[in-house]
Amino acid sequence: MSTTIEFFIIGISVSFGPCLAFCSPLILPYIAATRRGWKEGLVAILTFSFAQLVIYVLLGLLAAQLGNLLTEWLHQFEYIFFIVGGLFISLIGFLIIFGKDYHHHLCQALRRHTLDNNLKGPIMFGLIVGILPCLPLLGVLAYIALKTQNLWQGAFYGLIFGIGKLISPIILLGVLSSTLPERLIKNNKVYNSFSRICGFILFFIGVNIVVSRLWK
Repeated sequence: MSTTIEFFIIGISVSFGPCLAFCSPLILPYIAATRRGWKEGLVAILTFSFAQLVIYVLLGLLAAQLGNLLTEWLHQFEYIFFIVGGLFISLIGFLIIFGKDYHHHLCQALRRHTLDNNLKGPIMFGLIVGILPCLPLLGVLAYIALKTQNLWQGAFYGLIFGIGKLISPIILLGVLSSTLPERLIKNNKVYNSFSRICGFILFFIGVNIVVSRLWK
């Protein structure tokens, strides 16, 4: 089996396993709370996924250049990445809960760039989640460092891994998370309450990530 096919299969495998379990609770409440209709949901989940793909290409390039030093560095400082990621996720949850009612200019500006913008929000989400050094990603980067002979080969393997990861049920789940609430919830007050619940979920997940890393 060629190395290219190996990275593609690894990408598909993790997209149906640990990455699906990790990413779904993060991106799906965001989409459910901020997007309406299948088109907005599809754009959001694809933008999120392609932002992650960019991260994998860059990390693949760095793995080819730095070798195992990259994975060791990511593992050593993973708590910083997770704390920053957790704070970002908590902020998103806070903005969903209070964004429209809380009229502070900073919150309104953050909301415009993270919730109301169809591209910026999912891009930021994808970049933040993509850089979190989970075990599958560290394993892939170590394997890239072992297999590559130059920078561009590392970037290519990162790209192939990311393309394999795009073949994921999370795409369908992203579309459903924006379509079903709109169809099932017709009352605006109930829909707003549903959105706030999604915000609470994100806020809780973000706080849990931060606390778990601080006490690790």
